[in-house]
Amino acid sequence: NSIPSAPSWLKRNNHVRNSLHPGLVQDEAAFEAYALYLSKFVSAMHDEGVEISRMTVQNEPHVAGQFMFTYPSMGYEAEDERDFLCNYLGPQMAKDHPGVAMYVHDDQKMKDEGDTFMVDRMATIMANQECADKYVSGAAFHWYGANLKNYDALASIHETYPDLPLLATEATLKDMTLRPWEEGAKYATDMIGDLNNWAQGWIEWNLLLNSHGGPTCIGPGVGEDDESCWPVGNCDAPLRVEIDEESGDVTEWKVSDSYYHMGHFSRYMPRGSVRVGMEVSQDDATATKGDTDGTHGDDSTDDEPLKATAVRTPSGEVVAVLLNTGTDAVPFTLAVSDGRSVEMQIPPNAIQTLIFDALDGGDELEEAAQVAPAEAHEPSAEATSEQDSDCPYSVFNWVGSVDDNPYFWQSPSFDWNATTTVGVFGDITKSTERIEMRDFAQARGIKVVAGVSPSHIDVNNATARDEWVQETVAYAIDQGLDGMNIDYEGHKPSLTAGFNEVVVELCEAMHAAIPNSEVSIDVPFYPEYEGRNFDYTRISEACDGLFIMAYDGEFWDNIQCAVTNATCSQACAPVDMVEQGIRQYLERDVDASKLYLGLPWYGLKYESFGRNGFSKIPFFAGQIDYQDILAAVDKAGDSGSVTMDEKSKTKVFDCGGLCSQWSDLITDRTDHIWFDDPESLTPKYALASKYGLRGVGMWESTKVTYDPTAHTPDADEMWDSLCQRSD
Repeated sequence: NSIPSAPSWLKRNNHVRNSLHPGLVQDEAAFEAYALYLSKFVSAMHDEGVEISRMTVQNEPHVAGQFMFTYPSMGYEAEDERDFLCNYLGPQMAKDHPGVAMYVHDDQKMKDEGDTFMVDRMATIMANQECADKYVSGAAFHWYGANLKNYDALASIHETYPDLPLLATEATLKDMTLRPWEEGAKYATDMIGDLNNWAQGWIEWNLLLNSHGGPTCIGPGVGEDDESCWPVGNCDAPLRVEIDEESGDVTEWKVSDSYYHMGHFSRYMPRGSVRVGMEVSQDDATATKGDTDGTHGDDSTDDEPLKATAVRTPSGEVVAVLLNTGTDAVPFTLAVSDGRSVEMQIPPNAIQTLIFDALDGGDELEEAAQVAPAEAHEPSAEATSEQDSDCPYSVFNWVGSVDDNPYFWQSPSFDWNATTTVGVFGDITKSTERIEMRDFAQARGIKVVAGVSPSHIDVNNATARDEWVQETVAYAIDQGLDGMNIDYEGHKPSLTAGFNEVVVELCEAMHAAIPNSEVSIDVPFYPEYEGRNFDYTRISEACDGLFIMAYDGEFWDNIQCAVTNATCSQACAPVDMVEQGIRQYLERDVDASKLYLGLPWYGLKYESFGRNGFSKIPFFAGQIDYQDILAAVDKAGDSGSVTMDEKSKTKVFDCGGLCSQWSDLITDRTDHIWFDDPESLTPKYALASKYGLRGVGMWESTKVTYDPTAHTPDADEMWDSLCQRSD
């Protein structure tokens, strides 16, 4: 979101249009009120289902006041913008909306060719290093000043602030009738120039307008009550529509050439793509990818007709976009660093997109800048693939669905250093929160996989298996994933042979399509549970990991408990059963380096019914999150009790009656809860070191309390229990 103006009552000129410099009323109350106003705007948008992930402090703060009539606007000098962000807006947003990234500048790269307008403003804003580290998530810019000749500004800012994301936040065309191709080519020229100089994305101001290039909101802005809009300032747009004034129906669509120019980038450069170094030589018309230092692209986009940029997509493909703005065809050779090349010719006034299959030596390409990232920049966290962790093994971090607590992953308690793989369920791209988490993890070298199940197909049918495998691989690529996790429950023994095949086929296909991908399968706490007598040895050889779901192991005989007057155990993960399951997989010749040990971060509720001996018979009443158990225990105080069941190494919360009196989340007749906590998990996680397993995991890490800005004790303690070394 880009802010056009404060409301008139907070401005020195008492009008949303035009502005003095500075624009805001200059007193503490006005600054505090405006910061709160913007925070409430973000909250209101959230209530309407619109999630804002990025926001600029002010749209074009230097333009305000330059014209007699103008768009809504407000002026800031660089010092004013910095101080308002550091002292008011930054703290307010960090408190109310910690997941919203704040971008500064949001103005031209240059006012005149060769000047240092953006460079100077950024130097002033970033001079307060403490503030910049806390609140500046990136720099935004527009394309207008010194248009198509202003890319040196971006290169200079990146050199000074190499970890600061740069985002092109506004561009628009004005010529609706003349030279449509040349107008569209300006967009392609600018996208190439911006991407080649470290921009991470590019936003069109007006994607859709009416047939007249409106509506607009330009007016005289000379009085408090003058809110009229004049029919001037109309613009072109990639899409324009004719609307019937009486019915309001769309009667005609006009698709501009700029729409197709944009498509060469938006269609073929998906989120998570990484720009690779490219050198364009006009003398011999040769474009080479992957053999430069990646610091520049086509530096002379304003004068030379052949322009180009290239990225590597999440699937490993290399995509190159070439633009010829000249009147003559240009022959060229496009060479990739692994030795492959193609000789082609681009016609005059043309744009082309070329796609190379995934490179054998893709990791050797010089990565220059990530295109269209979804994560908010974390100034204080340096992205690295080398994790600083005390864990003696890998950690498969199941987060499940991230939407209930969308920014849990930004909490200091969420241990990214220990995590090596993140597992999610559902569409990654359906929400900003999921995209941000995926991109943040991948920037740290952590694999992101999604759970998938073939339970809806006939796995004994070869055609059905093949279609499902192809669809799943395509889904992983589309989602920008690093692999998949196969979660298959409710198995029928008659499907065992087909399941063996579909798992192996998916692992092989995924490895071929996505180099270095990770494909794992969830397996029960012991191999033959539910008749799942799979070919675990073959599966483990084809896939990267078997995630032992060492939970939901509450198997007991109600009648036997009552008749023998025995003490029933309803532990979710009894320690002896956990260890027995590990041994049984190893006895099946599954390599220990392929096994993850997954343990519960939740508890099981039970109701007790009956009389005499039968009064001890427990009936399972459902799961409950660890954080909700702790809240109930805390509220119960001395009225309840928590003890350790030594045999299963599991905690038992006796509610002292119905547990519903201690928690609004418990609405049944639960009277006791069995659960694991750091004390009970520690000896179980230690089994991973004892048997030399690949790693550990949990279901799921979001079942504890997180604060996006501070540590929480229950989360810290649970994470600390993960990494156990054998004695």
